[in-house]
Amino acid sequence: LHKEYRRQRQMCIETDLLLLFINAPEHFLTKEDIKNVFWPQEDKPDNKIHNHISTLKSSIKNFPEYQIITEPKKGYRLVISSNG
Repeated sequence: LHKEYRRQRQMCIETDLLLLFINAPEHFLTKEDIKNVFWPQEDKPDNKIHNHISTLKSSIKNFPEYQIITEPKKGYRLVISSNG
């Protein structure tokens, strides 16, 4: 039961993270933006952020028109390309 709850919770975070990217100006988020939404009380959620970004990247890999890129020292960007 605990394992299933954690899996569902992680899926919720990825879904919310994708929506956050879609609604962000220029589809760009800093680590601080992500921290403030999901883990505002934590001092160093970098590992959680990295893990959820990685999982989200894997989740959308079958949709080549959507890609999350890392902008070193800045944050992350959702790139949406049109095919056609």
